[in-house]
Amino acid sequence: MSLTSIVIALAAFGVFFFGAFTGCQFERGRRAEVEAEWAQERARVAGEHSAALERAREFERAGEELAARLFETERARAAFGEEKDREISRLSTGRPCLSVPVTRLLNDRGAAAAVPAPAQRAARAAAGTAADPDVRWATDADVALWARHAQEQYDICRGRIGALSSFFKQQQQE
Repeated sequence: MSLTSIVIALAAFGVFFFGAFTGCQFERGRRAEVEAEWAQERARVAGEHSAALERAREFERAGEELAARLFETERARAAFGEEKDREISRLSTGRPCLSVPVTRLLNDRGAAAAVPAPAQRAARAAAGTAADPDVRWATDADVALWARHAQEQYDICRGRIGALSSFFKQQQQE
């Protein structure tokens, strides 16, 4: 072997190792960049997850506050309704207000608030009518109580819808 071929072999060997070393260094640098990007992405996702979790907790707190307000409103409305029921009973005369055919027509339609039997018996006893179970006339007290209960149900529904509407409007503004 000649000196020239040894120098050429050493040069080729040096170029090969220099290339391999440079490639490894380049890969290490690229790997560090990828790992840094991955760490940034994990931190971003963790931040988004944390923010979403906090927002869900805020929704839950707002929902609990809404439920508590609705409960208190409905409790106060029920107490006021009981007061009205007592006053209706005190102020009404117990005289027939709706005739038997009209009351029967209303009750036959399956109305949820049909005239209750105890109120009918008490009204008939007060009016001196025989306790005939087929007679279904409504007193002024029955009609007034029905109207008050219908109004209460409407107010409850309106209050719930209003509370839900304000809840979602508030959430949209945030």
